[in-house]
Amino acid sequence: MDHNIEMLTRASHFAEAAYNDTIPGAQKFENKRTSTTAFLIRNPEKAEDWVVWRGTSDRKDWLFNLLLLFIPVKKAWIHLGFYLHQQGIWKELRKELNPANKTVFVGHSLGGASAEVSAHLCREFRDLHLIALGKPNVFSRFKKCRMDHLLTHYSLVHASDLVARIPRIGYRPSSGKNLIQLFFSNTGKDYLNPPRHLKLDEWSMANSVEDHSVTTYRQRTTAFCNECLESALTALSREMEEAVDRRRKRKKSKKRKKKHG
Repeated sequence: MDHNIEMLTRASHFAEAAYNDTIPGAQKFENKRTSTTAFLIRNPEKAEDWVVWRGTSDRKDWLFNLLLLFIPVKKAWIHLGFYLHQQGIWKELRKELNPANKTVFVGHSLGGASAEVSAHLCREFRDLHLIALGKPNVFSRFKKCRMDHLLTHYSLVHASDLVARIPRIGYRPSSGKNLIQLFFSNTGKDYLNPPRHLKLDEWSMANSVEDHSVTTYRQRTTAFCNECLESALTALSREMEEAVDRRRKRKKSKKRKKKHG
């Protein structure tokens, strides 16, 4: 399976960098009233846009987190607080995006929620991707909303991250045909789309704050990608050795046939 190693690595680094005042080469969008910040990183040569949303950083953000009402948006019921936070800069930011470009929405925590709301609002985009780290539940469980339009859809969850499990009442995790949940366990193992019982067994209140750290997410994501790359190189090397061995056997077989022919 292609784990989009480069995209995951870049996403985790961008998500951490979004908590800084600037990201080199990025255009910044900010609304201090709603405490919303995002960065647009463009690559005109590749026709590629990355939109990175900053996560929870002050008390205002927590007030948005606590607004548990729904709002209907494009045939979905969305968490009102997360929607209002995303809308703080969306009108200005949306004008800069080209639906024909490859567009990647990224965010950690509340930034992950804003990234998911953005991906929902951009269903007409041709080449759309979402990578969310430790994001809360955005959509109502009472009205099904699938993100099948996403070409890449990752939800990264650290074992005891409390934010990635809330709000619970009335809300549900993301869904979609290309959704991959990358789960980082407290034992150091990584799982793709793990069963519910494994995630419950991994829960520990003592680790709930540390496991939500964006730096921890970046470290675990980088380690996962490095392991995938190493495994891929090992598999490639094994395939090459097997191919050489098969060719050697074919040559020996031809020589024997020629000798006895």
